[in-house]
Amino acid sequence: APAPRGRLLALPGGRGADREPDRPKAPAAPAPGRTPAPKRPVPTPGEVFPPRRRPTPPPAEEERAAG
Repeated sequence: APAPRGRLLALPGGRGADREPDRPKAPAAPAPGRTPAPKRPVPTPGEVFPPRRRPTPPPAEEERAAG
């Protein structure tokens, strides 16, 4: 049987807590002196990932050591 646990206590601010009235939002001012960046094209996978290395060919039969 699992060990008995301590009593679980509810944390303040749950569903039963009194809701704080919504605060009026301050108008969001744009950052001064910022110009929007120009839209860049989406890069292709070839530009993002380096090309894959080709697998090395298997060694020739005569170069292999006899075992």
